[in-house]
Amino acid sequence: ELQQIKDAKLPMTPEQEVQLRSDMAEINKLPEDQKKKVLESLDKIAKADTNDTTKLDPKQRAELVSSLAHQVAHPESIKQGAKDTCVSANVEKTLAMTHPDQYADMAAQLATKGEYTTPDGKTTVKAQRDENGKLADLSDPTKQRSATSEVMQTAITNIAMPPGETYKSYQPGKEPIPDGVIKAEDSGERVQTADGKEKRFEGLPRDAKEDIL
Repeated sequence: ELQQIKDAKLPMTPEQEVQLRSDMAEINKLPEDQKKKVLESLDKIAKADTNDTTKLDPKQRAELVSSLAHQVAHPESIKQGAKDTCVSANVEKTLAMTHPDQYADMAAQLATKGEYTTPDGKTTVKAQRDENGKLADLSDPTKQRSATSEVMQTAITNIAMPPGETYKSYQPGKEPIPDGVIKAEDSGERVQTADGKEKRFEGLPRDAKEDIL
């Protein structure tokens, strides 16, 4: 299974390759049906044609594959970074621990299709993209939040957002700074309203976790 990912010739660092080898050993311990789905999801991120969707570049694919494999193998490694997404990070960690197959499938669909529809078919969330339609770059200045968690936590937050409002995560200091936000304390998080304006993100209520899951 590791060979399939190697065949994609992703530009991984030696450290990423060593970590991936270790993480795949853990993934191979999963029940067969879960393992199969996780491996399919990793393969999709590595190889899927995204020219008409998220326009993934090789570096993004490498970061997504390595971080997704690591977080399936070690859900405790999931971080929110310098963002106000503690509820969403908690949901992400719970999903990775309890349903690694569904977790990997969600990450892969967001990364390659640019959207994910919940199993009940009622909610579709979109991956954040830049002005060219490409999957958005990393937005956590501390680099604690991985490429997979950037995609997942944005989508998970949007599952819980009120109708007409969309959560976005940029690098801190992105202009214009919303009212009530001090630039020096700006996390880069915004809520885009139905009229296209942006306001500060206040975080999700703690009881949102159960509703999202």
